[in-house]
Amino acid sequence: MQETDSDNNPLTPPTAKEIAAAEAARLRRGFADAGGGAGAGAGAGAGDKSTNTSGAPPPEEQNVPPKLPTGLPEPTAADVTYQTYEQLCDCVQTPTGQKRTRDDDGETYPTLAEAFEQTTTLMASTTWTDVVKGCNTLRRLAKFHPNATLPIITPAIPLLAKALKSPRSGIIKTAVMATADLCRVFKGSLLPHLESELLLQLLIKAGSNDKKFVIEEAQNALRNLAYSIAPDRNAGDALLILLETHAKHRNPKVRANAVLCMHALCAQRAHALSGDDSVALVAMAADGSSDEDDATVVRLSLPEDAERTPSTPPPPLSLPQIKALLAVGGSQLTDKQKEARESARGLLEVLHSAFQSIPLGSQSPANAAVEADAVDEVSAAWTALCREVLEATTANAVLKTTQ
Repeated sequence: MQETDSDNNPLTPPTAKEIAAAEAARLRRGFADAGGGAGAGAGAGAGDKSTNTSGAPPPEEQNVPPKLPTGLPEPTAADVTYQTYEQLCDCVQTPTGQKRTRDDDGETYPTLAEAFEQTTTLMASTTWTDVVKGCNTLRRLAKFHPNATLPIITPAIPLLAKALKSPRSGIIKTAVMATADLCRVFKGSLLPHLESELLLQLLIKAGSNDKKFVIEEAQNALRNLAYSIAPDRNAGDALLILLETHAKHRNPKVRANAVLCMHALCAQRAHALSGDDSVALVAMAADGSSDEDDATVVRLSLPEDAERTPSTPPPPLSLPQIKALLAVGGSQLTDKQKEARESARGLLEVLHSAFQSIPLGSQSPANAAVEADAVDEVSAAWTALCREVLEATTANAVLKTTQ
């Protein structure tokens, strides 16, 4: 009986579609004789199997540089060194114009004007290593020449936002470090850029990245942002309002990171007047997870250049602010996601402490029952406040956490 299935007939010649696919594959691999691929493929299909039986590529296909489907060569691997703020060194010539050379490549340092031009050019580059270099140059300029760097902040911020949106993790981490350093140097004056260019939103989103080293850097940047802006009352209040919006995000990791920043900001205000150089924060793993039954609390030291006794101490939280933050913390305390609940617990502890420092006459809601003993009065007032702001189930959960 004659076989009619062409798939089982070894003598069936390749179809035109198969020949075109073979030519396209040869073109992608960079063979100049791809035009003869059709004839070669047809000849091979006719039964010429004796030329190569080992399975290895033909000699003309060996030692050919690999190429992407677009025809471009594959990018070479590059190592990126991430320097902390303390490790940064100046990148321009001395004020006297003395020539200095780099330790790594021996090139002469540029002037301040040249460094500014190079920064924006590198950050706008399509080569990812240039973008990383531009972000690091911006960090150095902000640290060592803050006053002179102010004019280039406006054109550099959109480029920094673009870097935070990059799909490459190395660019995101460097951009996160640059954003944190700018907040450290320019403090509350950078807040309009955080809002207008969505830097805060991108920074919080970076904390929900799938790469551990990006998550850790983003969470540290959010804490440093809170430490830097806390002494400025107006900027701190505006930042809390922005964070309240992100605390309602549908992504649980975004909610957790927003509450983490709110916690750091409130804790900095609570501890500044006491002279404590560290803040108690609930520790979360890099993936946002934590042990619900055994929460880990760590003491995070403030940045070395942070003011321990600022000339204008951070103002304490007012009762309206405590009410607003209590609503946020309460909603996250009953969240379905573990990471959001752990961030909320730390925030609620700070709010409870801040509430206890408010004079009793102004902290008690209307018609709240007040006990004769001072301690019981504060406890009763806190209970009444929770039941006034929160639903019954959420209020009970908050009271169980804080008392």
